[in-house]
Amino acid sequence: MTDDVRKVIYTTVLVFVVGVLIWISFIFINACGFSFTCNQGKPLVERTPIPTVGHAPIPAFVNQDTSGKCQVRAVDLLEAWVTAGASDTKTFTFNDVNGNACEGNFSQDVHPLFAEANIWYSGAASCDSCHSPDLGKTSAANLDLTTYAGITAGSQRQAADAKGNDILGGGDWQNSKLYETLVSGPEITGHPQASAVGSAVIFAGKSTSEASAAGTPEATPGVEIARPSNPGGPGAAVTMTGDAQSGAQIFATNCAPCHGSQGAAGVPNPGSDDGSVPVLNPIDPTLKDPNYQTFATNVDLFIQHGSTPAGPDPVIKMPAWGDSGTLNQQQIADLIAYVISLNP
Repeated sequence: MTDDVRKVIYTTVLVFVVGVLIWISFIFINACGFSFTCNQGKPLVERTPIPTVGHAPIPAFVNQDTSGKCQVRAVDLLEAWVTAGASDTKTFTFNDVNGNACEGNFSQDVHPLFAEANIWYSGAASCDSCHSPDLGKTSAANLDLTTYAGITAGSQRQAADAKGNDILGGGDWQNSKLYETLVSGPEITGHPQASAVGSAVIFAGKSTSEASAAGTPEATPGVEIARPSNPGGPGAAVTMTGDAQSGAQIFATNCAPCHGSQGAAGVPNPGSDDGSVPVLNPIDPTLKDPNYQTFATNVDLFIQHGSTPAGPDPVIKMPAWGDSGTLNQQQIADLIAYVISLNP
């Protein structure tokens, strides 16, 4: 091998080695700088602002001591309070889901609807977690629901001492902003709508011997209103307008095989204490009520959740039409309207 060839080989190897060293040095300096601690080489952590978190969910007041309390739909309780003048000191009367006359007050019964979590549905945040005193900054709609003064001061307020838009409709519940937001208006993110409102049944107030503000006669003392064996509150159907004519068709298909044509003759039910399926025309007198809403609720509980008749081994059991999804809520509302029409 000639000297010229050796020079070429040695030069090529040297250039390759120097090139590799330069490349390694470039990578090290770019990643670590001129320090052997290599702080620049640590992983880059991207950080984003932590969003403002509302109040942590706390047990709903429905889970508190319920002894002596009435069971009522949350939206009905609000309606009774607003209609009665929305006072923070005076008691107001309302009818519970059993038709009993009850009375409540703002601090113990109404305010928790705005300040407690899990009221309207499981996992729901409290209303005042968004509608806070921080007007003009984080309070949604510039509405403060943390206090009575904030509630009655209204929405879209520019300052704590300013007066905003009345959300209580001046005592006209169905024309109030609160009713529109909860029940009748378009869906708003974070707010419960009709389905949630209709199923939100709570314990509030206490029984009273006085007639309710709605004028419904007081329940007869000592008479227990018939209830299904299966637990659960009223469904969204009780908030809907039912069509009795459509309900008649639903009844003929689903109910008449057991309750008879037009609910007038229940078929035999061996193993039950009664010996036959209850008739619905006339219906159990404890379910009937001159207040349509109360009557509808009494019937709805059976249709939604079903019931097993009393007895050692009843052959026929009431299906849970609502819980199973066999009938939708509008169909149940139509069915309720028909059953009520059979019992004028």
